[in-house]
Amino acid sequence: MLDLPRWITAAALFAFSGITGGCKTASSTVAAKEPMVTWLDLQITDLGFAEYRVRLEGEVESPDPAMLQANRYEVVENGRVVKRGQVPIKESITPGETTIFHVDESSPLPAPDLLPGPGGRADAALVAVRGKLLLERGGRTQELEYAQSKEVPLPRFPSLRVHELDAARYSDRELRVTLRLAIVNPNPFPLALKQVDFAAWVSARQIGEGTLANGETLDPAATALFEITLPVTTTTYGPDVAQVIRASSVPYKLTGTLKAQSFQTPFEVAGEIHLHSAK
Repeated sequence: MLDLPRWITAAALFAFSGITGGCKTASSTVAAKEPMVTWLDLQITDLGFAEYRVRLEGEVESPDPAMLQANRYEVVENGRVVKRGQVPIKESITPGETTIFHVDESSPLPAPDLLPGPGGRADAALVAVRGKLLLERGGRTQELEYAQSKEVPLPRFPSLRVHELDAARYSDRELRVTLRLAIVNPNPFPLALKQVDFAAWVSARQIGEGTLANGETLDPAATALFEITLPVTTTTYGPDVAQVIRASSVPYKLTGTLKAQSFQTPFEVAGEIHLHSAK
């Protein structure tokens, strides 16, 4: 583990981010007496349901000729080290000029089902990159510490709800129910679905099952609509279907599982089918 000062905690890193983050700043007009990191910028370059990727860029200056030998770094998530590494650099530092270094790393995101429940659920993780630059200067090795942090939004499972429902009697033994289902992606990145498995119930009796949204990709922070038609007949419901069809309203339920490459999550929606005049 890097032997960094104790003040480099998640909270301190966040404060440090507010000081040094954002746009690139010009070099100090006052000549530095010692080598120093003059600029840091941390970006989330890729974010998905399973992992995120960070890129840290920095600049270092020295009043004397020096050699930037290596970069030892850690990726820290909410105060917990999740990645360590060391990158050889071998870049010369010329007085009056800046030398650039960077870190590119990825790390898994916490699974949504492992996050705190409603009321204690966190919306973001505080991710930091911290480390030490190893310099050769005047025949001796010198270390420069750095740290930068940024909030990363945590993933959320998609949800399914009934957007619209239509029902019509075609006879005393045939009822057709059309459901337009809305699948909501609450995340700021696209979400690829493998499929959605469902089972349909009317008056506490299963009348069918199927799949939808096969291979569909949900846009970021978007809702996609899918339509299914459920026939309620003697074949799907049973010989006593006429009792259901004559009713003014009928309870329904849809259960199933939203499936993607890295997760699957169950759903259940229910309501009443309000019936009008027969056709």
